[in-house]
Amino acid sequence: MSYQQLKNAFSHYYRLHNIHALLSWDREVHMPQGAYDQRGKQLATLTALMQTHLRDQAPRVNALDTSTMDAVDRANIREMQRLCHQATAIDPGLDQARETAINRCLQHWYQAREAGDFNIVTQSLQQVIDLTQTYAQCLAQSPKDSSSCYEALAQSFQPGFSLTQTQTLFSHLQTPLTTYRQQHLNKSPKKSLLSPKISADHSMPLMQTIAGHMGYDFNRGLIAQSAHPFCSGMHHDVRITIKRQSTDLLSNIMALIHETGHALYEQGLSYTWLDQPVGQTAGMAVHESQSLFWEHQLARHPSSLEFLSRTIHQNVSTHYPNFTVSAAMLNQHLDTVTDTPIRVEADRRSYLLHIIHRFHIEQAMLEPGFKARDLPDLWQHYSQVLLDHVSNDPRQGCLQDVHWYAGLFGYFPCYGLGDILAAQLYHHCLQAIGPQEEAFSKGDFSAPRRWLNSHIHQKASQLSFQDLIVSACGEPLDSRYYLNTLTTPFEFI
Repeated sequence: MSYQQLKNAFSHYYRLHNIHALLSWDREVHMPQGAYDQRGKQLATLTALMQTHLRDQAPRVNALDTSTMDAVDRANIREMQRLCHQATAIDPGLDQARETAINRCLQHWYQAREAGDFNIVTQSLQQVIDLTQTYAQCLAQSPKDSSSCYEALAQSFQPGFSLTQTQTLFSHLQTPLTTYRQQHLNKSPKKSLLSPKISADHSMPLMQTIAGHMGYDFNRGLIAQSAHPFCSGMHHDVRITIKRQSTDLLSNIMALIHETGHALYEQGLSYTWLDQPVGQTAGMAVHESQSLFWEHQLARHPSSLEFLSRTIHQNVSTHYPNFTVSAAMLNQHLDTVTDTPIRVEADRRSYLLHIIHRFHIEQAMLEPGFKARDLPDLWQHYSQVLLDHVSNDPRQGCLQDVHWYAGLFGYFPCYGLGDILAAQLYHHCLQAIGPQEEAFSKGDFSAPRRWLNSHIHQKASQLSFQDLIVSACGEPLDSRYYLNTLTTPFEFI
């Protein structure tokens, strides 16, 4: 088989992948409750087709001569080999069984969150855990080593950064983060700054305005509502959601900014390599760096807050004429170190501790014999140790995030690595683009968006994780930029 024939075969794979993403998006947004079982079968069938297709290509990919290829084509073959290796390691029946179990578990998770009762989802979560342990053993090809199994899962989300590197980095940061949090923690319950309870429907024009100013292309995307905000799709059809039910408009705005950062990455990929492995994003830690660049860095710039406060006021005052908000109010609210148990509502200085908390827990969940019923107690233990916080409401505890119920074990480190990388990218971006106070205050974020597009988006998967960082920043991943955010509210050039 020629290289061109292989490229055609992978184009077919990504068409199936896009169909899977669209069906998954519909499941979270529009699908009626009674369709869960059928949707699970549909997704399992698609997964089987995709994995079988990759297995069929594996010997052809491995036999290809790359000696005369240029760097991008060699990178494409490298990514083909990685995908085929993952596919050949997993039994087709296991893939389908795990997809079906995840679909059932998600349905029970929604019900458990609504009722605040973890017992509703315990049994189906146990099935996902058991199947994921087997899945990880196959990927790692080391059934008795739980560390290797966890690393295999984590590497599937972000190739090129080892478990040892992640553990060392998080261990290095945990002490200064904990110390800073203890010194600056505001124990008073965090009140909603934007107290008017505005429905998601009424706030949608505001969300669309903010996303539009960030550069989101509505010709290739849309904003909808779901139980948990997320971004889904590729290049020509990239969809984002905001919380269907939210008591805090500002929290929903920051979630919108986060998901739009993801969407800009997908929409910014090169059309030339769109349906090839090398044309995909460079891993989920890089993906999270793009969303956290906007949410934790650029959106907190004083001039950005001027734009946000003005835009929020224009929208909210149509429903509440006496409503007032200022950039200073937003700054104080967002920059206060708080005691919230909710990850997505955590201040940016506490956020990584929430990730380290989950990093420890999900490794324990992959230990042989782990029982899902023990998750709430394990959650409380690490909450007490790392966050000095215990909540008796499982909706503020182990039910708050969808990841484990969706089988995404090994994903949480990507948030931490992404947050660290976001601070580093932000520093180098500001150095490159120069003063932007006037532009940011007007909602013009084209300069940082172009910088990200040139240095990250257009590179796609041509480079390894560390090589991509060196290409963008002139140096490997460095946590000192992140640590500077502990004491430096915002950076001006």
